[in-house]
Amino acid sequence: MKKIEDLSHNIVFSLKLCWKNSRYRFCIILGLKIVMGFISTLMLVIWKNFIDSATKALEGDSNYIKICICFILLYCIVFIVRDTANRIVDYYSKWEADYLNKYITELCLKKVEGMTARELDEAETFNLISKANEQSADRIFNILNYTFLFLQNMVTLLSTATILFGLSFIPVALSIISTIPSFWVSVKIIEMYYDIYNKRFEKYRFISHLKHLILNSEYAKEIKIYGSGRYFRKYICTTYDDFIEEDSKLRRENAQKTTLAQTIDFVFLYTSKIYIIFLVLKRKLTIGALTMYVSGIEQFVGVLTTLLEIVKELYNNNLYMNSLDELEEMVGGKTKDQEREDLTHIDNIMFEHVSFKYGNQSEDVLSDITFEFKQGKKYCIVGENGSGKSTLLKLLTCLYEPESGKISINGKDASSYTKDSIYSCLNVMFQNFIHYPFTVAENIAMGQVDDMGNTEKVKKVSEIVASKDFIEKLENQYDTLLQKEWTGGTDLSGGQWQKIAIARTIFSDNGQAYCFDEPTSAIDVKSERKIFRWLLEENQKMVVYIVHKLEITSLADEILVMQNGKLVEHGSYNELIEKHGLFYDLYLMEKN
Repeated sequence: MKKIEDLSHNIVFSLKLCWKNSRYRFCIILGLKIVMGFISTLMLVIWKNFIDSATKALEGDSNYIKICICFILLYCIVFIVRDTANRIVDYYSKWEADYLNKYITELCLKKVEGMTARELDEAETFNLISKANEQSADRIFNILNYTFLFLQNMVTLLSTATILFGLSFIPVALSIISTIPSFWVSVKIIEMYYDIYNKRFEKYRFISHLKHLILNSEYAKEIKIYGSGRYFRKYICTTYDDFIEEDSKLRRENAQKTTLAQTIDFVFLYTSKIYIIFLVLKRKLTIGALTMYVSGIEQFVGVLTTLLEIVKELYNNNLYMNSLDELEEMVGGKTKDQEREDLTHIDNIMFEHVSFKYGNQSEDVLSDITFEFKQGKKYCIVGENGSGKSTLLKLLTCLYEPESGKISINGKDASSYTKDSIYSCLNVMFQNFIHYPFTVAENIAMGQVDDMGNTEKVKKVSEIVASKDFIEKLENQYDTLLQKEWTGGTDLSGGQWQKIAIARTIFSDNGQAYCFDEPTSAIDVKSERKIFRWLLEENQKMVVYIVHKLEITSLADEILVMQNGKLVEHGSYNELIEKHGLFYDLYLMEKN
């Protein structure tokens, strides 16, 4: 019953969506489908009358020759009408499919925008989004298309049954019984393959990711040097071999079941035909009547089989629609934002006994962090790899919420503000920043998309981060398309990409704080000093940056030293040197 309810819900949803997109298209498709349903039965009647007229003409009655010609012409006209209607439906259906694809894409993107960073860390979330994005548009269109096709075939079935009932109801009953075994077997096969699809989905997604790595120019160099492409290829091919072996066994089993079911179908069908021939001969009906009833039972069985196939496909597509339903029901961060207030400025950000861990990890990545970040101050975070520096920055930018403790902004719990307003007040550059496949200017202006197209502002920040010189040497300067995968695109060095990312970070006028995670690891010393001079001396906003080069830490007002997820020291450069603690040990290691 639950499956029937789900199917009904998705059929209604698809029809409503089509109606919402265009009532005109909806009515055209529905009307023509119904007309096409009647046409199939009408053609049977016309052909029956043609056969009877032709028989009379062959017997020597010349008056029936003109009648034969009229029926042939009428048959041709009806055939052309049916063919034209079919082409019109196909045209509007493809148009509708484009709108459905847009709808699903927009829905998935909106849901991703509203999700929290913690939700996006979960493999199940990626599986759900991928399924919805890859399958749902086609599945909704299929449900819509099959629903209209069901109506068309139902009209044909009922009109054909009306003709057959004029002879006897027994052939109709036998035909209905004949289709049940194949339908039942088909449904079981669909359920089996849907379970296999779910079981394999993440492996397919992983294979797709490996293919992306191989084909991505950014990763191709390393893959070529280490020869890891061979390992990828072996893994992909082995996985496919496992799938093929499993599928071959299933196909053999399914073929046996399907063959048995179809054999039963044929027995019932030909029993119906023999019975019809017997009745026609017994009642001494015309050749045209014999042709009409035999063709009619074939059409009835064919349409009935088609109807059951449609029901099967509706059920099949309904199963794959579950991902879309789950995605629609997810409550993302932005939905929760509706009862929160907007943050307009940042005076301070306070951590009070904050602890945090990712996903199902048993140990905390951050433990009992207490610290206050004040507006206008410059903070540097240092520590060994895995000490929790990047995680601290992620919590500072409110991408994640603490497991315990409290993060407050301007004295109020950070959770009382909308996520979008918090993000608009923070300009952040992560280690794995994005190389956008757009022009140089667009890559920089991504820092504030509402100001996209402000060329003067783009040039100004490019000057600050020492990227103006290399940009102006590019073929199309700020209009140069980046990334070689795209026609006319060019690539940049690691340091040049970092300069673009830093320019993007400081592009926004709204930001109240700049946050950087290893922003200059690939940048030359001269450019690095220019960037930090602007950030830490000329800029008046709060700056929080992570570095491994301790010489840069001397420009900060306060240094935070992380170790094993804990804040073990903090203070000015000179204070920490004099303290002879962990920072001093790191300083000596770098110096030596």
